[in-house]
Amino acid sequence: MTNKILLLSAEFPPYGGGAGVVAQSLASSLSSIGNLDITLVKLPFQGRFKWFGYSCFIFKFIMNLIVHRPNLVILNDQISALLGFIPSSFGINYVVLSHGSEDRALFGHPTTIKSILKVDKLYVHAVKNAAAYILPSKFQKRKMLKTPLEAYKSKFHVYPWGISEYEKTLLSCDGVKLQSAMKHLGPINILICARLTPGKGVYSFVSQLVKSAHELEKKVAVSILGSGEELPLIQELVNKCDPSKLDIKTIGWVDQKEVPKFYQESQVFVHTSTLPESYGLTFQDALIAKLKVFAIDVGALVEFEQFGQASFFNTQQRMVQGLIRWVNEDHDKWMALSRTPDLLSPRTKLVDFLLETTVE
Repeated sequence: MTNKILLLSAEFPPYGGGAGVVAQSLASSLSSIGNLDITLVKLPFQGRFKWFGYSCFIFKFIMNLIVHRPNLVILNDQISALLGFIPSSFGINYVVLSHGSEDRALFGHPTTIKSILKVDKLYVHAVKNAAAYILPSKFQKRKMLKTPLEAYKSKFHVYPWGISEYEKTLLSCDGVKLQSAMKHLGPINILICARLTPGKGVYSFVSQLVKSAHELEKKVAVSILGSGEELPLIQELVNKCDPSKLDIKTIGWVDQKEVPKFYQESQVFVHTSTLPESYGLTFQDALIAKLKVFAIDVGALVEFEQFGQASFFNTQQRMVQGLIRWVNEDHDKWMALSRTPDLLSPRTKLVDFLLETTVE
């Protein structure tokens, strides 16, 4: 008997953030397993601040249940709010992949739907309808237990997200050999990959780096992947750089297929976000690519640091100073080290859990 799985996501590549990457990776992993019929539906939150727009959103959700008749429905991130609108499970298993949006909704985050209904009751009912709530980190579970959802803590399960397709490419590369070959060639290559919005901290980091560039004893080249409202501000900073010390390029949005080459060509990754990240996909990608990582000590990042690759700081200014010291004093020693992290094992259990939740 074929099991039908319906995966609903508000984001999906080529656009969207981490939630979209997870949806694509999960769909790919599940589709490779026999006896499963996988349907992925993108349900963007268009018009979510108006009754009509949200009503259409709910209608599409119910129509997908009727048309596809799934055994298991996986609701990705804020899509989980839909469970708050249905009276019962209708004999379907629902699994929520939480990325940290629900707890913000419970506390009235301005980008949620609290303007049209009482959100705390909505999410409590959603969790009540769910067979399981998948959280990407222990940090995220601690956050969720501080909300009204604590009464359903037995449904919370921590499973780091599965390996994405371009992470498989990174794992197949001999990162140490690539980096060693670049050891004495050209500048030290630094990669930043993030949405260019205030909470992600890219502009703040670049601003601090430009101010302190005169302290660099070796040339540094920074590639910034991403787009957003801070892009024009960052480009203004680029014009102020001393090209003999610091070369900054804003690459813009990059197709996922092109991402691995940027990791392979870099020696350092900077995770600039000052938000309480529930997971940090790009942080994990950098560890897999065997890069030296600099990050702000927030959220779940420390949970996944197993091999001494990352240095954590509590402010952007201190992170910039730490990076400059590393460039001037420790770069050559780092390049001589052999690093062979294997993050596959702890990150492939999610698919197994979902298969156990599927009704035969």
